[in-house]
Amino acid sequence: MARKPTYTEEQVKEFLANPYTHYASIYRLKFTLEFKQFFMEQREIPGMTTRKILQKAGYNPDAFSNTLCVSIAKNIVIGK
Repeated sequence: MARKPTYTEEQVKEFLANPYTHYASIYRLKFTLEFKQFFMEQREIPGMTTRKILQKAGYNPDAFSNTLCVSIAKNIVIGK
């Protein structure tokens, strides 16, 4: 069974325009080390959610479901 696309071509173009993006396709988004460091710093600020951090980093938070936000945070914190 084929994998279901997660992002649109337009979203991929937006991701690739962001300096915090290492790689983007309709199936996957990989962040730079700088983004991961930025993410960890921002998590220390009270009230900063994954969605708020993504927005502050220049991403459209509406491109990320709640499940995906949890996954992003988990993968960065664990170090995947």
